[in-house]
Amino acid sequence: MSRRHLAPKDAMETFQKAFRSSYRRAQVTQLSEAQRIMASQSIEPTGEPVVPLGHPEHQSLRVGETEKATAVIAFIDIRGCTKLAFALAQEQLLLTVQSLTTASVRAIYDQGGYIGEFTGDGVMGYFGDSETPDEDAVVAALQATTLLFKTVKEIVNPELRETGTPEIRIAAGLEYGEVLWSRIGIGETSQVKPISAATFLAGKLATHGYTKAWECKMGAWLASWVPSEFKDQTKSYEFSHGDKTFSHELYNLDWENYAMAVLQDEESLARRLKNTRLGTGSGAGAVAVGGYTERRQVTQVKGGRFA
Repeated sequence: MSRRHLAPKDAMETFQKAFRSSYRRAQVTQLSEAQRIMASQSIEPTGEPVVPLGHPEHQSLRVGETEKATAVIAFIDIRGCTKLAFALAQEQLLLTVQSLTTASVRAIYDQGGYIGEFTGDGVMGYFGDSETPDEDAVVAALQATTLLFKTVKEIVNPELRETGTPEIRIAAGLEYGEVLWSRIGIGETSQVKPISAATFLAGKLATHGYTKAWECKMGAWLASWVPSEFKDQTKSYEFSHGDKTFSHELYNLDWENYAMAVLQDEESLARRLKNTRLGTGSGAGAVAVGGYTERRQVTQVKGGRFA
């Protein structure tokens, strides 16, 4: 995240160009020659950067090696893909998913994030590295996610309607915390992944059982940064293991109002997030320079605190 992130309006414009470039280029192949020439002239090149999968700071890890860090994990899930698979021809389904994935990668990358993996009908992103304070990683993750929601609803879906394609619905799960980067697998059949409660919780929150379409849900550690008017507490994540009971607070992020606030005054909102965090006096631990810190093993979670 040492890369400078795009201003909110520029990020939305880039998302729009990325989606339209991918979607319309494929559509052009289905037109007559005259239509193809006219349509191709309306497609703007996006100058796509090379965006490798995974976090570049941890790719040198070998199987069995680990590195601790803090990060924000974001899962973006496309809803209704199974229904679309029956309603659309395979080529049209692929075109829709590929175009939205292309634009989502840009949304994450343009805010300084990294692409973890593609989940079939979604994207996993990381925010945070050794040169970025935790507060900046949180700001970037929230900004990328909320602007992605806004752009899908206001730009992607109108584009799909024009071609008679069913609209896309998305949902997201996010959490912040300590992760243990490790290479999982055997030899070349392996992948570097962030193993942590934050990672698995974010992934679970993106699923149908926890989050409805057009909802963005986050765990307590990330929510401790967010001003109260942008979040609503919801049912906690609770379970028992042996003789211990675990409970972790969950919140719905008001992505529409957050995105509007970002577009109105990005810097002011970033300062508010930092002040909100400092006002809690606790949460997921002190902000560490470079976003890296050592903490005790998490054994129980209450009220957004590491126990």
